[in-house]
Amino acid sequence: MNVSLIIWGLFFFLNPLISVVDPLPDFIGAILILCGISRIVKFDERSKSARGIFLTLVYVSILRTVSLLLGFIIDKSEFSWYLVLSFVFGILEAVLTIWGVLKLVGSISYQGMRSGCLEVSAKESYIKGLTVTFFVLRTIMAILPQLTYLSSDFGEVKTFEINWDFINKVLMGMNIVVILLFGLFWFISIAKYFKAVGRNEPFGLYLNDRYENEYHSNNALVLFDRLKTVSALFCVGIAFSAALRLDGIDYLPDFICAAFLLWALTGIYKLYKKEVKPVLIVSCLYIVFSAAEWIISTWFSLSNYNMLSETAPYSESVGWEVQRNIDLYYIFIGICILYIIKEIFFAATVFLSCKNLRKIVKVHTGAISELRSERTAAKTAEIQKVQQRNITVFIVLSALSAVISSAAFVLQFSVPILWGIDLCVSIVLFVVAKVFFDRLRSGIEYKYFFN
Repeated sequence: MNVSLIIWGLFFFLNPLISVVDPLPDFIGAILILCGISRIVKFDERSKSARGIFLTLVYVSILRTVSLLLGFIIDKSEFSWYLVLSFVFGILEAVLTIWGVLKLVGSISYQGMRSGCLEVSAKESYIKGLTVTFFVLRTIMAILPQLTYLSSDFGEVKTFEINWDFINKVLMGMNIVVILLFGLFWFISIAKYFKAVGRNEPFGLYLNDRYENEYHSNNALVLFDRLKTVSALFCVGIAFSAALRLDGIDYLPDFICAAFLLWALTGIYKLYKKEVKPVLIVSCLYIVFSAAEWIISTWFSLSNYNMLSETAPYSESVGWEVQRNIDLYYIFIGICILYIIKEIFFAATVFLSCKNLRKIVKVHTGAISELRSERTAAKTAEIQKVQQRNITVFIVLSALSAVISSAAFVLQFSVPILWGIDLCVSIVLFVVAKVFFDRLRSGIEYKYFFN
């Protein structure tokens, strides 16, 4: 358990909510907390519940931020949207934060009692009560200033006039002062609590022993757990390999695809360092060439934007100019060469990744290892045969995608329909990757009978 990451994550919750703006976004704090508890969740059910709550909080907080930004961009004058969004999301985020912190503190207290380190759970009730009080008050103080805008819409009262702007400023000032002071007090208290937990050596040794004995020592279990993240990152990377081009600009840059593939491969690097190292090098080169190609091709398209015709599409108007201008023609040829090299590295990255996945399929998939029978061997062979076939299809499709994408770029001025074909192949490639990783985890689970 990384106590420092947890404390830094909690730091993002101490600030008051000013109007509808969260100066320290809650989703950043939730992500840091998730990173801090990434080890204890492997063997503690209460921490797993806390992880699910904080993960939900990440999505809710991002959705709140995006909704408010879109609302401001679309209609700046309609403030009722802000009231509804701040009220709904404010309460939802407060509930999730309180629930997540209580679950996390409860899991630490439970593990403290199991390990005999009772001092770890000494301040459990105090921290829980302080957390509930702070976030309830934080939500109420954030909502009150917004209600003055709603009240001012009813107009003036004939008997006396209410200065809603003054009341709003007073409530806003109270919100900033009270919540900032209370937030600092809450943060200092809970930071001291987690620091005390982190400095408790017997408790730390107990958690490390449980992690090593119940999780880390079992390579198959570690692989099974990491494949969930690896598959998600790999599939997202494949999705970005699709060419979504408009007026010569690729709105799904391939260097993002390369970055996600590299990120996915680091998930299994510690388990298979020797095997994965070559593909990491190739994927890094893929990032370099794809970034260079995207920057140069985007510059090329933007610099020729004035050549676009109102009646002719990009492929015709710019293509005609490239044919008649020898300088543009040579620049385009250079970009084509760079694009082809980039696609070669894409195919090589997928091929080497699949080469490592074949080893995982051979070693870690099949029927339950305790059963020794012809039926078990036949079932194992059947599972592995399907997986190996899926890998072969994936390699062929990735190579086909690279070839079609290269041809589409080189012939974009004469055969623009190739971009549509490339997009279809990329969609099929994404589906095959998703099916493969789902079946791979199922095959590992079937062999080792993980709960």
